[in-house]
Amino acid sequence: SSDTYQGSAVFDIHVLYNSTVYDVKVLKATGGVALKKVSSEQSTSANSSDQKDAVDSSTPEHSSTPSQDKQTPATPPSSSNGITFGVKLTVAPSAFQSFVNQALAQNNGTLKWIKLISHQGGDVQANIKVNLSQGGTVKVIDLFSPSNQLISQTVGS
Repeated sequence: SSDTYQGSAVFDIHVLYNSTVYDVKVLKATGGVALKKVSSEQSTSANSSDQKDAVDSSTPEHSSTPSQDKQTPATPPSSSNGITFGVKLTVAPSAFQSFVNQALAQNNGTLKWIKLISHQGGDVQANIKVNLSQGGTVKVIDLFSPSNQLISQTVGS
């Protein structure tokens, strides 16, 4: 269906894959993926009528704008407690919002994307790409404990 996401016209697509429903927002203007997350709508039936929407995880996603960061989901995102891992998101999950806001303020910039990576032992790495107000970007890498306490922060280019 047609929708609006962060002020941009998007197609709102729900995909059933391995009994999990994913919410995908595709920018109408470029065909780029604006958001991928586990949907609050869940299905446990593998024979659901939505099965026709199942995604082939081996199909790469392409963006019509070469300067955009490419999405590379070899497999659908895994999720724990509503947090999506392994996918570049344009909106920070609420559990990490205050840390993202701090990174943006420290670097005088705006969020380009955030990608969460689950580590063995329960730690979570947040890769935060920041658009700098004076131009360019910087990558902030935060490492969190399983209780969402900041362990370390690295700022790079």
